[in-house]
Amino acid sequence: MPIWYKTGCKNQTVAFRKEFDIPSGITSARIFIGSDTDFVLYVDGMEAGRGQYPDYPGIKTFNEITLPSPTAGKHTLAVLAWHSGETFFTGIATFASLTAWVECNGKIICATDESWKCSEHNGWRNGYLVKRTVQLTYSTIFEAGKFAADWMAPAFDDSSWSNAIKADGSFDIFRTRPIPACELEAPVRGKICACGTFTPPELTADDDTAAVRMQRANRYYTTELPANSGSDAGVFAIYDLGRESVGFIFFEVIAPAGTRIDYGHGEHLDDQHVRTEIEARRFADEYICQEGRNCHELLFHRVGARYIELHISTPLPGQEVKIVSCGLRPWTYTLPAAAEFTSNDALSQTLRSVSARTLHLCMHEHFEDCPWREQAMYAYDSRNQSLYGYYLWGNHDFVRSSYQLTADSFPRRDDKMLSICAPTDCTFTIPMFSMAWMTAAWENYLYSGERVLFDANREMAKKLMDATLETFDPATGLYKVTVALNCWNFYEWSPGLIGSIDGTSDDPVYHVLYNCYLLEAIRSYVNLLDEGEEKENWQKRSEALAAAVVANFYDRDMGCFKDTLDAGQPIDTRHEHSQFLTLALGLVSGSEAEKVFKSIKTGKMHYATLSCMPYLVNSMAEISPETREYMADKIRETYAAMIRSGATSMWETQSGADDFGKAGSLCHGWSSLPIYYQGRMQLGVLPLSPGFK
Repeated sequence: MPIWYKTGCKNQTVAFRKEFDIPSGITSARIFIGSDTDFVLYVDGMEAGRGQYPDYPGIKTFNEITLPSPTAGKHTLAVLAWHSGETFFTGIATFASLTAWVECNGKIICATDESWKCSEHNGWRNGYLVKRTVQLTYSTIFEAGKFAADWMAPAFDDSSWSNAIKADGSFDIFRTRPIPACELEAPVRGKICACGTFTPPELTADDDTAAVRMQRANRYYTTELPANSGSDAGVFAIYDLGRESVGFIFFEVIAPAGTRIDYGHGEHLDDQHVRTEIEARRFADEYICQEGRNCHELLFHRVGARYIELHISTPLPGQEVKIVSCGLRPWTYTLPAAAEFTSNDALSQTLRSVSARTLHLCMHEHFEDCPWREQAMYAYDSRNQSLYGYYLWGNHDFVRSSYQLTADSFPRRDDKMLSICAPTDCTFTIPMFSMAWMTAAWENYLYSGERVLFDANREMAKKLMDATLETFDPATGLYKVTVALNCWNFYEWSPGLIGSIDGTSDDPVYHVLYNCYLLEAIRSYVNLLDEGEEKENWQKRSEALAAAVVANFYDRDMGCFKDTLDAGQPIDTRHEHSQFLTLALGLVSGSEAEKVFKSIKTGKMHYATLSCMPYLVNSMAEISPETREYMADKIRETYAAMIRSGATSMWETQSGADDFGKAGSLCHGWSSLPIYYQGRMQLGVLPLSPGFK
């Protein structure tokens, strides 16, 4: 039975307790637990598990946690459950709930019901609605001493707590996790790289948040960490974790009661400090100290960061504080050992290790674009991540579970497309990303030899592909770009390819990339279908569309593809992305392919950003030794620039942190191309039929 506290709100944290007996003679004991939105489970006062798998409404996925060597007698379950209450790109708002049961030798001996004791954990500021980003969830305020620190211990007296109530909802489907939960690793303790004192900015009430206070503070740098702020408002310290990391921030501080610690996280120090405020984004949290020693961990909200900055303000000027430690508890998905690759070229080895780490940092409950700014599962990003990961770990189950989340968004929409992210109820969609799902399903079959993902979603795939036929134009043989509210015709973060996010008529009716990504999806669909009339019909559509793209978009005089049907487009308005994709699809060959390559080499087109780099490899692989040399040089030049800048993970775009109004991500899964290049080109590994058979 799902349960919750008697009153609820957004961004709410509730503590639950239940005592239970394990009978004698028990050889196996398991706990099944699921919560909206997340949980940390304690057994007899010790943490036993955490990390909710994301669900759609009506579905509850349970963690299955084995108790090693169960002993007969009384035991105590304690759960700290957090409820977001709002839809973000990382989850859908559903009813607040905790559901759990204990199973011994296959028999349920304890389950959530009204006998469980619960209390709103008022150490966490419940109902605090300052968002980190529109993709992520809320920032937090924690007040030490307001809630018993030993509440999860067996000896704790919970007699004053309320009884739980039946949650305001139910589930139609119960399931266990499709992939294992991530695991906590040994804490990474940061090292101070900058410190000093600060004075606060003048702020309005609306701006008075940890992130804004930190970003706009006046800092005075010192060579050693001050014991107190002197006449200034507070002390600050910036901790370097040594490299990009993902997990839960922790710190230990000795301070007077009422001391406020604002703590922010980020990937760089381009501002000489952590960039905590970027337009409406807020990358900081707040902690209010109790007297003496304070140990805190930012539960439920993992962060992607290399740097953590603390701003400590004591109630009275000159009061002393001591920072004992500050760092991160890594939260890591367990993978098999990566495939080995050895090269005498030191840069190649570095590119491989940094790319592999980037991919790993972007894998938790599912693929995520970046662990710092969004943590969201995008189908196009994930297609790159899947492809690269096949050359490291295989990771086919992880790929399938991620793409199943995306497929499950289809019946929730009326436009016959997939949601921009999964799981979310955000109304936006990107047509190209829906097409990428089909390509990813084919590649999963190609690399694994198992058609599991497609077979589980045949009906969805048919409806998705059939819907693309609705925009067919018999006059040109092309498919018109979908123009609709909440339809974002995005192709790449490059001028002319970003598209209008509101689905207005500003988008061109015909676009070479729309038709080429559709062609790639159709070819993938054909490869996945069984022999028969449907396969034959789609094969004919594939051949007709390929011919139509060449007839309508190929400029023989200029030797390259136009983006739209407009005549007279100068070369500096065209895109490398369009040339890479059309060549990768084999739309021209021989001397015509050489002409396209020469047009690319002029350097006059808009350059391709990192998201579409697989097509650089696929386009240049087969034309000539010169194109392969160009490919190798371009990859080396592009990625070596990041390494020379001190990158420990691959950036979202070549512009690094300066992109997107100073909000560029420095750890982005879609950018780990060197793995694919080394596997396909340098080692020559490419499946020609499913499962390398």
